Amino acid sequence: GNGAGGGSSLSFDKLQQVIADMSHGDYSEFITSSKADKSKKKGLGTFCSVYLVPLGKYCAKVDTIEAYGEISRDLTSPEHAPHLLPPGGDSKPQEKGSKTTVGAGCLFGEHVKVGDKCSVKRSIVGAKCVLGNNVKIVNAVIMDGVVVGDGSHIQNCVLCRGVKVGEKATLKDCHVGAHWHVEGEMDYRGETLAHQTNIH
Repeated sequence: GNGAGGGSSLSFDKLQQVIADMSHGDYSEFITSSKADKSKKKGLGTFCSVYLVPLGKYCAKVDTIEAYGEISRDLTSPEHAPHLLPPGGDSKPQEKGSKTTVGAGCLFGEHVKVGDKCSVKRSIVGAKCVLGNNVKIVNAVIMDGVVVGDGSHIQNCVLCRGVKVGEKATLKDCHVGAHWHVEGEMDYRGETLAHQTNIH
């Protein structure tokens, strides 16, 4: 509204009331009214929706792959883990090879196999994944059914379901689409690897 001196101002209390009205208002008359009644429609070009998160609950907006990765990693944070951990999630893989280290902030799905001399830090590894020997995973989200070949390094990546990573591949800051095959002994940085989809 207009405050003193003609400037635009909106107090916090008034803002709360506006949000409450918008959240609970009945807009059916605007949607069903005839074209002749333009006065009611004027100024209704934008609709605002608000969701108030109850105390102790978790809510986040996921509209990019980067956001998905960050929010997935919240699963292992001490603040959010008690509310978000899925059934069957564990901080250790079901099968772990010798001299393999698993750092804090990791979460493993069911039936995960990790080879010898691997290192996994601040990452989520989905169900039925297989990590070969000498694999390094840092700050990554690896979805179900991914296979990572021996000697590969994956850092700050999101690997979708069913991805196959060849031996001695390096992926840094990458997003890999479902069922993609990453060639061995290749170095990928900041790339999106995915099958093209045709939208008709």
